[in-house]
Amino acid sequence: MARRVAVLAAVAALSAGIAAAAYSAHPVPAWLSAREHLTLERVFLGPTPVRTDRIWYLHKVAVVWTFNHVVICGACSAPSNASLPRGRVIRMSFNLTTHRPDSGAGIRFCEIRGATPPRRECLQR
Repeated sequence: MARRVAVLAAVAALSAGIAAAAYSAHPVPAWLSAREHLTLERVFLGPTPVRTDRIWYLHKVAVVWTFNHVVICGACSAPSNASLPRGRVIRMSFNLTTHRPDSGAGIRFCEIRGATPPRRECLQR
């Protein structure tokens, strides 16, 4: 019994180490942190996210910010203030080569009204 517990503990420790290694495979580069901060300040007028997720691709990284309130795109244009893009969860992609926002992916807003569209849509790969 003691041997079984020791083996299970070793497997759990190994699994935790593998998970930590997979997470650290993509440390946040300084340029990305700077771009995220600049985008939050200039495009969304400086809100502080409660959570930031990053989804890494071959040529881009998608950054998903989650806020505790609905955030409005201050740099977007619309016929009226009521129609400006907004959401509690915002996804934006950055090109890994140019370090600029990925023009093809654009900005995606989730949880615009309540849970619609759901946060998972912004987190999908």
